[in-house]
Amino acid sequence: MKESLRVLRYPALAIVLMLGMQLVGGSIVASVAVVLGKMDNLMSLFAVGLLVSSVLTIIAMLTIRGFGLRHSFSRFGCSYTNAALAFVGILAGTAAAEMVTELMQLPNTMEEQFTDLSQTAAGVLAIGITGPICEELVFRGGVMRPLLREGVAVRHAILLSALIFGINHLNWAQIPFAIMVGIAYGVVYVRTQSLILTSLCHIINNMTAVWLMRHATEGADEWTFREALGLPLMLAVILSLSALCVVLLCLFWRRTQPVGDAPCSTSAD
Repeated sequence: MKESLRVLRYPALAIVLMLGMQLVGGSIVASVAVVLGKMDNLMSLFAVGLLVSSVLTIIAMLTIRGFGLRHSFSRFGCSYTNAALAFVGILAGTAAAEMVTELMQLPNTMEEQFTDLSQTAAGVLAIGITGPICEELVFRGGVMRPLLREGVAVRHAILLSALIFGINHLNWAQIPFAIMVGIAYGVVYVRTQSLILTSLCHIINNMTAVWLMRHATEGADEWTFREALGLPLMLAVILSLSALCVVLLCLFWRRTQPVGDAPCSTSAD
């Protein structure tokens, strides 16, 4: 029991810290809005609250020395060639995960809220920029890194952080997708100890979603991969993208070596 508590103390702290900062950020924005008498647009206030809370979480995660994340954005952690392999592999896996999620037809309980948030400047920043950076710091840096440091098997640390990352979204339509991409992010983070690549891919994914939500025509039928490609071709694309993701990430894994907090060495280039 003692050993389990010791292993989980920093991952638990990261989650509690993120949730706490959401309450703090929301309370700060709500208090300022009440004082200024600006309570007429609740969605804009919610967007600002999300932005403030994510910034506070980023600052806290980088400041607390126990997480050891101060240099997480100072280097790639591998050569540019290997970084390109990881980048393309993650994007291929992200596209495949998006199609798989569409086929699952899970309820999207937060679609309306995200669409409304994407119409505000603060919402765009919170969803597309600060949110992804915050989540990478929490789930890869704050959850997975301490697990690895405490000797948890790599595959278990990757799967656990991806599972928590998915559940944190609290939306059936997002959970499977987040778990799948979280595994890919975890593989890259293990080898680089850097959050640059995973944050960049996370930002690209979220900003793409924001762009689609901002430009969606109200009342128009929702565009789907299945309607555009047909089921047989869609399945073929999923298999192809998944295979590309696995091949590139396996190649990336073979070409890099984990060396703690230092940039990883490469056997190629």
